[in-house]
Amino acid sequence: MINGTLASGLQGMQTGLRQTQSVAHNVANLNTHDGQNTVNLPEEMVNLMQADNQIAASAAVIATADKALSTLIENMS
Repeated sequence: MINGTLASGLQGMQTGLRQTQSVAHNVANLNTHDGQNTVNLPEEMVNLMQADNQIAASAAVIATADKALSTLIENMS
């Protein structure tokens, strides 16, 4: 159960990181589309905040699983 929780937290962090990288790429290329601005900057900022929240929530899941595992190990010894 804890292993699955850790894996879920890691997967969430990876998803958030990929989204952050995508936003960074889009913003970096904001003015490089032959004069056509195809990037919506406010939308990209919302995407960045969503990625930040995804990473923070996933980190909390991992921290909780780590604490549960530590408690389990302490109780077994």
